[in-house]
Amino acid sequence: MIAAEIVASALDVTDPVTRLGRMVGAEKVHPGYVQYLHFGTIVTSTSSAKFAGLLRQLAPRGSTKERLKLAVDLIGYRWPDTQEIAKKEDPETIAEVKDVLAESSTTDDRADFWWAHAMNELVALDPQWTADVATRAISGDDFSKRDKASGILAGMAKSSPIFVMEAVGNALLDSKTGWRWRIGSNRELFSALPVNEVMNWLSRIGVEGARRIARHLPSPSISEGQAIVPELTQRVLEAYGDDESVFNEFAAGRHDMEVSWGSVSSNYEGHARLAEAFLNHPLPAIREWATREIASAEQFARYWRKYEEDEGWSETR
Repeated sequence: MIAAEIVASALDVTDPVTRLGRMVGAEKVHPGYVQYLHFGTIVTSTSSAKFAGLLRQLAPRGSTKERLKLAVDLIGYRWPDTQEIAKKEDPETIAEVKDVLAESSTTDDRADFWWAHAMNELVALDPQWTADVATRAISGDDFSKRDKASGILAGMAKSSPIFVMEAVGNALLDSKTGWRWRIGSNRELFSALPVNEVMNWLSRIGVEGARRIARHLPSPSISEGQAIVPELTQRVLEAYGDDESVFNEFAAGRHDMEVSWGSVSSNYEGHARLAEAFLNHPLPAIREWATREIASAEQFARYWRKYEEDEGWSETR
């Protein structure tokens, strides 16, 4: 549209942010024309109130994926890598930004990079809201946002553990979307949360809470020749490890969606070697896990070793 190009280019005689926003809001031009506002300093230098108006016109609630992505991109371009700009925005603008990011959080709109960037900018301004929306993203449809949201929450775990645990706990127990937390594992997040905060939550929720977090518990490991069971894992399994569902979820979470390198057989053999160090651990649930881990890993290692030999695969292939 020539009109949109003129509005965006004639900075001396037009107000491109307001006028182009109105044209998009009235559906007189395609929403994609807001990308003209990325040029120069148009987005970064406009007033907070005008930026809020642009977001309102571009991405009202219920917007399409395309409009959401364009709005998230504009937010990302406006806010640099510090929180100084975000802190200077008007409350109305912050509210509009939050609406866009909240709606984008569960939508597969290919806006994950700038979405995560903007979410991190809001951590200091409103940690409770950020924890809630990041947690919502983990239950959403955008797998890239799910990964980034997990990192955001892990980063917040020390500074705002109460908000993070409350948001994550509610999501784990949600009857409609809680099942999404049983795909893969968020060990990074639960490794970052203070142990006492998690245990305080479990003291209120009980065994059902333990069943929901068991797959996300930090894994046993070997450090400097010593077999280490992380404190949170130790305390949860001490209290609830005799529950069959807790144990099964813990075992399932050790390698679910795990990425590995090298030959498949070697990876399984490595799992068995690690588990051998825990066969005499004082905690019954850990001993049982080690026994089952070894049996399963050795079985799969034999299968894959034969397959690799039959196919002529080398260790480095």
